[in-house]
Amino acid sequence: MGADDKERKDRDVWSEVCYRICVRRGGMMKKFSWIAFSAITILLSTTVGSLQAAEMTASIEISAISTLELPHASQGETVPVVSGVALSPSGKLLATVGDDHLLRIWNVQNASLAKTFSSHTDWIKAVAFRPDGKVVATAGNDRRIRLWNLNDGDAISSQIPAELPEQSFAIRALAFSPDGKMISLVGFGSDVRVYDAETRQLIRELTGPGDDIRATAFSHDGTRLAAAGRNGTVRVWTLGDGKFSDSTAANRTINCLAFSADSKQLAAGGAQRKAFVIDAQSLKTIAEMPLCTAEIRCLQFCGEDELAGGCTDNVIRVWSLSSKRETMRMTGHLGTVAALTYDPQTKQLISGGFDTTIRVWSLGGKDAGSVAKQGMKENRNTNAKK
Repeated sequence: MGADDKERKDRDVWSEVCYRICVRRGGMMKKFSWIAFSAITILLSTTVGSLQAAEMTASIEISAISTLELPHASQGETVPVVSGVALSPSGKLLATVGDDHLLRIWNVQNASLAKTFSSHTDWIKAVAFRPDGKVVATAGNDRRIRLWNLNDGDAISSQIPAELPEQSFAIRALAFSPDGKMISLVGFGSDVRVYDAETRQLIRELTGPGDDIRATAFSHDGTRLAAAGRNGTVRVWTLGDGKFSDSTAANRTINCLAFSADSKQLAAGGAQRKAFVIDAQSLKTIAEMPLCTAEIRCLQFCGEDELAGGCTDNVIRVWSLSSKRETMRMTGHLGTVAALTYDPQTKQLISGGFDTTIRVWSLGGKDAGSVAKQGMKENRNTNAKK
């Protein structure tokens, strides 16, 4: 067994065990298992007393304004863990992916399932909309990248996806450049590969900051590309000349990266249990958010002064960049919060988790939401592929 295959087998032990023990059970046992296992995980993986003391703030605890439950197990099917969510630029479509190998496209206005697609043969870890909203990309453990043609706001036009070449490693993350012309992808390898999104040809192969790269992101102004992973180093390339610089602010595994809307700041989070905010040009650390009681799995800038992080203790934390304090705590997920996306028009955050749900949270915007507040539970009849 090669090193990459071993990594795939050993990926995220706590999450995998939680998934097998809890998700594959139905009814009340599922709910109690999630709660019990989450408590055990926190007790075993943290020095609870010191971390809880460090995390005490005057933050507001809020609940989701709506919840979308994915199909329950029936006739041998398993409940899908949600590992990726992406909102189309217009806010009309929501894409979700998970360990059931499926891509689901939802109509945001009425929270209905528009289409379900099966083409991958293993866990899908990453999903992203092209900036024009007409293509959505998916990738994961089967080492393949699918490009699905969409009409933003309408049904999917074709079930036959375009493909990038099969990779030599399982893929953990991907990102479109702001102009939609490039796709960056990373995974259980040491390279950051950049493809032409139109021709699907490899145009750059960059040496990443070590093996097992877990996150990649383009700056919103299109001038920089960042990647980070297991060794805790954030590497940022200037796309114009291909030169790079490293930040070693974190000394443990980094799971996620996010650029601010103005491209001036880069946030990183992971096993060190706190989020770092770095100056995107100098790579000097600007701020460190308060220590959490759990690992950070996903980060999302929410406006000019807020940064949200999804954690393995099932909680979403929102920090103020100016005060460097936690201002909100979002509770309700019963499993690791694996993915976040933000709608700047409605000021709402959408999360996906290992508890097989998608949740919508208000950050002070329109209460009606980017996902309908009523009828959020999916009609089981839509479980069938359309």
